[in-house]
This record gives sequence, structure tokens and C-alpha cells, in this order.
Amino acid sequence: MAGAKTKNGFTYKITKNQVKIVSCSKNQKRIVIPNKIAGKKVTSLGANVWKKSSKVQTVVLPKYLKTIEKNRQIMHGEISLRKKNIFSTPFTGCGKLKNIKVAKGNKYFCSAKGVLYTKNKKTLLVYPAGRTQKSYTIQGKTTQIGEAAFEYAKYLQKISYGKKLFYISDGAFFASGLRSVELAKNISNVGLYAFAHSTKLQKVTLGDKVEQINTPFIGCTNLKQFQADKKEIGYYAVNDVLYYKDKEKHI
Repeated sequence: MAGAKTKNGFTYKITKNQVKIVSCSKNQKRIVIPNKIAGKKVTSLGANVWKKSSKVQTVVLPKYLKTIEKNRQIMHGEISLRKKNIFSTPFTGCGKLKNIKVAKGNKYFCSAKGVLYTKNKKTLLVYPAGRTQKSYTIQGKTTQIGEAAFEYAKYLQKISYGKKLFYISDGAFFASGLRSVELAKNISNVGLYAFAHSTKLQKVTLGDKVEQINTPFIGCTNLKQFQADKKEIGYYAVNDVLYYKDKEKHI
């Protein structure tokens, strides 16, 4: 990689006196990303840091980290029935990852018992795919589930959240283990492929505030039941089939 250097298993680039980690060759249970490399602050993680890691269970993010990159691989308007990731993230290849921790003093991110949030907890960024809990309750302050946040969380069967959550981003629950989804009255937007290829998903309930749904259920091969509030805006369900308000069939 042009301009890249490697030190202690981390391949990195330096731009404007700041370090971006572009890959990591380490494959061990616990990986601590250093606060500095070559005397420069580590401020960014590239989208493909761990393309495949069979051992990593805990990652500790550095003090000065500002940016966690994600590369979009499927664009809006593009339809794919193949199981293809919406995004490539630094953690996509970490199937056994259970905890993401953040070094003390970081101003941009925080960890809530191993789950990564923005510092103010308004956005849930990454739920480690290797966590074996069957259910998870999102922090009460959270208003948004980030892109690909729960991708490949195959053990997760149930999600709970507070009244402030209103936005589920693109690919948020891609290939998750969810059995049912209730988009409560505060949810207004559901992103592209939000639940795509969640093959154990069987039931979806929509609240009355849902205004936008962007093909979220592609590849959900066991999805059998839709329910929609009679006052719901824009969509309604008949015989477990979801329609737009103009009677065009929609899944």
C-alpha cells in the first residue's frame, strides 16, 4: 500500500501529523490499539482493519480516535438478493468479537459494557458480532442505530429500546439473529437493507410514525407476518403482506 508503514502488526498512514490504521495483522484475543504510533496520534480506523480475524474478542480503541470509517458496498437504488454486506467496517471480519473498549479520555466514543456508542450515547455504533446474549437493551439516550451496527449479530434474538430512538440506519441489523421486530411509535425511518438476510426473522410490527422504509427485509426468507397500526402513516398490512398506502405491494 503506497505510503503505508507497518509497526507491531499495525499498518498505518500518516497525514497531517495524524495516524490512520489501515490494517492489523494481529490475530489474538485482546488487541490494544496504541494511542500514538511514531510519535503521532492515532485518530482514524480504516474500513478494512480486520478483514478476517478468527481469534480477536476484545479491542481497545485509542484515546485520540475521532473517526471509524465504513465503506458502502451497496448503494441506494441497488437491489441485491445475494448476501452482500451493505458496508465494510473495521470489525466486519471479527466474528468472535465480544467487547469494544475505549481508552480513558477519548472525547468522541464510549463503551457501555462492551458496546460502542458516540460519547453522548445518542448513536449506537457497534454491537460486537460475537456476543452470545439473546437480548439487548439499547441505552435510553440513544436516538439512532448506526450503519451496520448489529451486522452478523447471529446470537441476538430480541432488541429493546427507549422512547427517544427514531432512526434505524442502513444495514443496521444485516444478517442478525432477530426473531421479531417491533418498530414502536417513535420509529420514523428504517434504512436500506436494515434487516436484510436476517433469516430467522418471522414477524415485523410497524408503529404509526413510520414514514420511510427502504427495502429493509431483502433475504429474510422466514418472514411470515407483518402487522401495522391502523393509524400508521404511509403503510398498512393485509393478510400479513405490507403495502404502501397507494396499495402497491411493498416488502
